[in-house]
Amino acid sequence: MKPVHVTGLALWSPGFASLGAWARGEADPSVNDCTCAWVPQRLLRGASRFTRLFGEVADQAVRHAGGAPKTIATVYGSDYGEIETMLVLLDTIFRGDGQLSPMRFKNSVHNAASGLCSIGQGNQSFSTALAAGRRTFEASMLEAMALLEERGGAVVVSVADDVLPEPLVKLEGWEAL
Repeated sequence: MKPVHVTGLALWSPGFASLGAWARGEADPSVNDCTCAWVPQRLLRGASRFTRLFGEVADQAVRHAGGAPKTIATVYGSDYGEIETMLVLLDTIFRGDGQLSPMRFKNSVHNAASGLCSIGQGNQSFSTALAAGRRTFEASMLEAMALLEERGGAVVVSVADDVLPEPLVKLEGWEAL
């Protein structure tokens, strides 16, 4: 296997808009959502903070590395994916009128961020989304290393999770990453 070099890093977390702010310990309580400049606002309509978080981190990492956002391969990893959106849909089916919003449904799939970010950048390169539970970070890195071995070039890996919504938070909860 060829050596792998990390050329760009990024972070977004409630209270920290960037890796630099987090590293300096400069918390900003007003930071509770991200802009996700990678995706035009019209495409982000109905997207969750979770999806925007993926795009924000990928954008920061690619800019930090001096990469090409229109051609870079992408790997998006999450333990649970769009779980909050899925719970809203399930609630609508079982307790609501059963009429699912097409907008919400399209944003409920685990690869919503991958699709929106690819479309937003006009990127036709390889993109994938994985969910491997507590091993998601490792699986995402392994996927990226396999892509580098097979295709060469560069890969951006964006790994994210948000706080589990009720009632799932009782099962296994941790803060947003």
